[in-house]
Amino acid sequence: MIQSRNITGGKGSKARSVTDAYFTPTSVVQPFLNHSEAPPKECTVWEPACGAGVMSECLKKNKYNVISSDLHQYGYKCVKQDFLAVEPINNHMVDAIVTNPPYRDAEAFIRKALMLSPYVAMFLRLSFLEGQARSQGLWKDYPPHRVLVMGKRPTLYVHGTEAPKNGGVMAYAWFIWKRGSEEAKIEWI
Repeated sequence: MIQSRNITGGKGSKARSVTDAYFTPTSVVQPFLNHSEAPPKECTVWEPACGAGVMSECLKKNKYNVISSDLHQYGYKCVKQDFLAVEPINNHMVDAIVTNPPYRDAEAFIRKALMLSPYVAMFLRLSFLEGQARSQGLWKDYPPHRVLVMGKRPTLYVHGTEAPKNGGVMAYAWFIWKRGSEEAKIEWI
């Protein structure tokens, strides 16, 4: 889930959700959890942008202990919390952080998550790999352990609507960081 921001479409673009809340369908989460790079079962996973709870529920069904939070309430029982304001405790809070962060705050989410957990998985547009600033900053400081490219383009749906049945127009991937890993690899799921 992407935490809310007040964004509207510009000239010639489709109008965006008022809260910029776009939810991750189960069809994106389950293939990731079936992959060998998923966090170990029964570990504690924090989903800090849980939205309507789709990813949190999928994690629970796959035998993870889940902590769910979000900046806003979307009808899912979770802690109302600003993830970017959380203070680290002894540089380790949970076993894993798995989320679909707000795209405009994705780099801040990644940097914060890496302070809080030894394992981080973020669902992002594949185009997140691009960018001169990230190539000299984030990717130089924290290259991902794995990038798991989704073979089928998913459609993220707007809060308050039904998940669309057709394929999406943007390519997405799971970006995974493991503390201490010096191996970077791209795979497809």
